[in-house]
Amino acid sequence: DPDSCEDYVVTIGNPNECENWDVRGGPCTLHCQSFVFPVGKRFVRLIDTPSIGITMDPEQDSKIFHEIFTYTISYQHLNAILILFRSNECRDTTYF
Repeated sequence: DPDSCEDYVVTIGNPNECENWDVRGGPCTLHCQSFVFPVGKRFVRLIDTPSIGITMDPEQDSKIFHEIFTYTISYQHLNAILILFRSNECRDTTYF
């Protein structure tokens, strides 16, 4: 709230085994999952994946990459890949 500077938790949908809703400010997505939305006469599928580089543990990142590749290989093609970064993230690391 901009007037009182109080935080409010906004949730959409119901918690599931792919998400960690209990950690505020940390990564939420634990496992890959997809969401399909109608757009006109077509459908758009968004695939949400766990974050890379959060723990600074290359072994953990390797496991996450393996999960992402295993999850997405079942699709014949991908039209786009969107990578989101925190606005205050330092961009002079190997991840970038």
